[in-house]
Amino acid sequence: MIVLLITLICSLVGISGLALYFYFLSREKQKNEKQLMPFDSTLVAWCAAAFALLICFAFFMLFDQDFAIDNNIGQIGDFIGGLTNPILSFIALLVLLRTTMIQTAEARKTADFLERQMRFIEREKFEGTFFQILERLEAYCEIHYRQADKNTGVTEGDKISMKISANNIAHSKLSSRAQYQTVKGVVSGLLNNDICIGFNNRAIRALRLINNADIPEPLKRSFSSLLTDSLYPSERKILAHYSFFYNRNARRMLREWRFPRLKEHAFASTLTFQYYYNGVKN
Repeated sequence: MIVLLITLICSLVGISGLALYFYFLSREKQKNEKQLMPFDSTLVAWCAAAFALLICFAFFMLFDQDFAIDNNIGQIGDFIGGLTNPILSFIALLVLLRTTMIQTAEARKTADFLERQMRFIEREKFEGTFFQILERLEAYCEIHYRQADKNTGVTEGDKISMKISANNIAHSKLSSRAQYQTVKGVVSGLLNNDICIGFNNRAIRALRLINNADIPEPLKRSFSSLLTDSLYPSERKILAHYSFFYNRNARRMLREWRFPRLKEHAFASTLTFQYYYNGVKN
């Protein structure tokens, strides 16, 4: 019996040492991996074996000396099994929870990856649509506003632009209501035509695409600046004045993005300038 007990103690100490060794080894490996790793199967096996030996050692230390092992094998089994089974079940539960946590983390990583991929696809789709609209807008402007007169060398867009702001000082001296009515009459004669309407629709479509895009705000600002730079100052002036009088939603969007980017003297009157830059309510 003493030999059996000594053997049991040595086995318990050895297996416990191995279990601790594999435990610290798995921790070091997890630190290097920088992610949640499953329990090492060897570690789990050694821990279970160490606990089983601990139960056996406790039994031999606690049972009565007159207790006959050969005649009470069933009671020994009930004692060891009754203590070992709950602990082993608890270890199995820990392993299951660890596995579930790893699966959850992996599922979260997969979801994040898919979300980033979807954003990338949406951005590519947005960029393709935006540059297609921008190309058509520039082609339209080349045909209708950027053709220079053979005699004067002045483009059609510049001609319209100069007529819009020709009486800026005189218009600005009027009351707000008089400014609105007077400038609207000027703009109506210059811009209320099919060419200008077509230009306005194309430009606002590009700006609306930016405004409604599901992309970061700095990126929206970048594309807005790109759209602004692609239009000549005369074309931005035409767009700002047409939208001010004939397209309420467009003028709000232009004001929000501070799109015209023109000096005060470029506007037909102070009223239109203040709307776009000083937040005058419509």
